[in-house]
Amino acid sequence: MLAQNSPSHYLIMSLLIDAGIDPGDIDFRWAADAPSAAKIFVQDDSYDAFVGWSPDIYNITDRVKGTRLVVTTGTANHLIADVWAVRNDFFKDHPDIVKNLVRGIFEGMDMVRKDPKMAARALAAAFKLPEEDCGKMIGGDGGIAEGDAHLTNYREMRSSSWTRSPGEL
Repeated sequence: MLAQNSPSHYLIMSLLIDAGIDPGDIDFRWAADAPSAAKIFVQDDSYDAFVGWSPDIYNITDRVKGTRLVVTTGTANHLIADVWAVRNDFFKDHPDIVKNLVRGIFEGMDMVRKDPKMAARALAAAFKLPEEDCGKMIGGDGGIAEGDAHLTNYREMRSSSWTRSPGEL
């Protein structure tokens, strides 16, 4: 059970291929999103597995007897990445908007790293999630090496198509 054409789908396909398992041999069932996949898995014991994210992974083994986490972002580190992109024509027409978007993204990451507990509180309030779960997502170091979410830094974001630093935009 998972959300089709989603990060969950990409994750399981990558893991299956890496394990030498043909994804065509798997009977995938689709949910609207990762939280829905977790909910269906908990409610319907006819499903053998689900692909989900925080905070569902923290309590699934308590909610469904005989389950275990097979892989997490701790073991599949850096397999899933968020991407921030704008069209070239938008960048050309609105360079100040893009400059401030990039600046805001990196300032936000810095804020999370400086005060992970504050970030967990804000995330919990914004998405009505338990603060403890949000703390696990962020990690004690603000997503550098701990937690489920690794917040990239400028060096990691740099690519051949990205040639200017945020300050140079």
